[in-house]
Amino acid sequence: MGTVETEAFLLVDPVQDYEETLTILGVYGSLDAAKEALARLREVLVREVGIYGHSKLRRDSEVQHWRGDQLLESWTYTPPESKDPDVGWSDAWRWGNA
Repeated sequence: MGTVETEAFLLVDPVQDYEETLTILGVYGSLDAAKEALARLREVLVREVGIYGHSKLRRDSEVQHWRGDQLLESWTYTPPESKDPDVGWSDAWRWGNA
């Protein structure tokens, strides 16, 4: 019988400064579910901006597509509050043999 590998889409707050570590915000079964979760999370952050500060709204987020222990592809979301001119979701970045 063949090996079964789990596929998952991880919503992460990626490293954005040398003193940080990656934070997993959630694990989902599809890209659409992970993107929808980020939209809901950002709605909460916008409502609670007084608690979290505006810097949380400017942070990039990322969805990573994993199969077993192999990262296949990733997408980066750059929020409109950032100073980057390229806001929204990036095209997929493919890793290794994806």
